[in-house]
Amino acid sequence: MKKGLDISFVHYGIRRDDLDLIETLCTTHGLDADWVLEDLLKNLHEKRVSDADLDGKGIEKLIEKALSKVR
Repeated sequence: MKKGLDISFVHYGIRRDDLDLIETLCTTHGLDADWVLEDLLKNLHEKRVSDADLDGKGIEKLIEKALSKVR
């Protein structure tokens, strides 16, 4: 068993094993994993850490902002 901080958890709020699964699913479905990690998961985690309001509208805005980068 690994000891120490899981850097993936620190950056994205998700353990490395789960990130590996997300990256695999992105690859399988032709989605840019970096976009999912950096523009969705990282921003979502930062809002959670800052205790920002994350109701349905807040999450919707976060997704819209991320989508605007790929349009």
